[in-house]
Amino acid sequence: LEGRFPEKLEALVAYELESGAQLIGRSHIIDPWGRPFFYRRSEDGDAFLLFTLGADGRIGGEGQSADLEIAGRHETPQ
Repeated sequence: LEGRFPEKLEALVAYELESGAQLIGRSHIIDPWGRPFFYRRSEDGDAFLLFTLGADGRIGGEGQSADLEIAGRHETPQ
């Protein structure tokens, strides 16, 4: 992973820690409604967006059907 976010979310499943444990399990890349999470990484690998379209699997919605997203950015130490 070398200080950058992976190109694909599946790379985190394949990544093993020094202890031999997986960073995340395969079941963690599936949303609560049984569909794969959407994952996008910036070209430079410094930012990512992870999201699901909610219970209805469609853009927009409210309540259980609301889209959920998590964004992150790798901050380089000064």
